[in-house]
Amino acid sequence: MNDGKPAKVITSIKEEILNNFKYLMELKKRGINLFFADIDKIKEQMLNEMSK
Repeated sequence: MNDGKPAKVITSIKEEILNNFKYLMELKKRGINLFFADIDKIKEQMLNEMSK
């Protein structure tokens, strides 16, 4: 977000971010938690943004 507006991300970078996020979520399911933030809240926000 930049001044309350969503930032534009290049498609290739967007795909890399999503792939990394999916990988980290799989690790979390296996009991390896590498997150320092509330990942469930971040996941919910990402899913909301993707559904728009």
